[in-house]
Amino acid sequence: MHIAVLYQYGHNPDCPAASRHWRLMEEWSKRHEVTLITSTSMRHTRRMYRTPWVPSGVRLVEIPLEYTNAMSVSERLVAFARFATSALRAMRHMEAPDVLLASSTPLTAVWAGAVMARRWKIPWVFEARDLWPEFPIQMNAVPSLLKGPLHGLARTLYSRADRVMALSPDMASHIGDLGFGDKTETTYGGTEASRFERPEIHDIKQTSKSTLLYAGTLGRANAIPLLLEAAERLSHRSDHEFVFLGDGYYREQVQEAADRLQNLRFLGTLPLEQTAYWFRRADLSLVTFEPIPVLASNSPSKIYDSFASGTPVLVTNSGWTRDLVEENGLGWYSSPGDSAGFSQRIGSLIDRPLALQAAGTRAYRFARDPENALMFDRDEQARQYERVFFEVTGETAAISEDGSRRFEQLRAA
Repeated sequence: MHIAVLYQYGHNPDCPAASRHWRLMEEWSKRHEVTLITSTSMRHTRRMYRTPWVPSGVRLVEIPLEYTNAMSVSERLVAFARFATSALRAMRHMEAPDVLLASSTPLTAVWAGAVMARRWKIPWVFEARDLWPEFPIQMNAVPSLLKGPLHGLARTLYSRADRVMALSPDMASHIGDLGFGDKTETTYGGTEASRFERPEIHDIKQTSKSTLLYAGTLGRANAIPLLLEAAERLSHRSDHEFVFLGDGYYREQVQEAADRLQNLRFLGTLPLEQTAYWFRRADLSLVTFEPIPVLASNSPSKIYDSFASGTPVLVTNSGWTRDLVEENGLGWYSSPGDSAGFSQRIGSLIDRPLALQAAGTRAYRFARDPENALMFDRDEQARQYERVFFEVTGETAAISEDGSRRFEQLRAA
């Protein structure tokens, strides 16, 4: 089978971002032809050169494009439009694949995929990594005149897709409420537990200060001012350290706070290998977002990496992540609308190292429980997608005689 992947933000494990698609394609390429259509926008984030830009055997169709989280709304809209139109031109010169996976965000990329799938007369799968256009609309990033057309476009794309893969239960529920539940399936962001596996997993946390980690985008949606205020409120204490990893809109503010506060360290962007070290070292991982309803449905990669590292989390989302954390004893919730309460919650957790350690142990075991494999194991997720690809193309897969996971394609009768 020839699988085409349309994903605007292609990157690899040498970058700070989660390398989910890279790992999925690596697994698919063992059994199928894979082509990635992406942009160059993430190449500047590469911090090491140990890993090929795409997995061995994956064909790369790359479109020159600049994009950063710090861009203005108008600059982002232009970048989205440029990628969609350029991707269309590039795909017109490709041989038709058997199936197309079009990943959102942005919605414009998925639109380009839908257009080409119709032209190629092939089935396609809509991967919803965020809810669009609800996310940019609630972030006040969409002009009023575009709200109606974008909602109409989203419904059209959901209806035309042969399958919708939603990266959280709440996203799947929302898409189902729009009338597309029969074609929608839940998957997750996942992680690679082997990158976070170390014999000294608990010993590494035994430092004189508690490490409070924020690792991710320093964007408008991520409640960075809330974190900086907490660091300010707790700066009189010498028993902890806030560590920030990442880049984005609030980079300068984080750097200024790090220069001024003794309890805050800013390390910028690090490759996944070094980021994993900080997840293992942290006593508490901070998973923060602004109090905007649509953000409760998201699927933050840092939550999977935290659990795989044996690190409990403090979340501010009131959706499925809060339920997951509280029901399984994997961390705590604090409202992002109460900055004083958020700071007090962190302070109280610093004073409870045994509670942090116990929650971290539960998180570590939860991430490795076979019953949770689909949530954390990207190999399992690759097989989930592979099953979907076979279903929408009308083919079936058979395990080879030696019992390996090699698939052989069989045309369904």
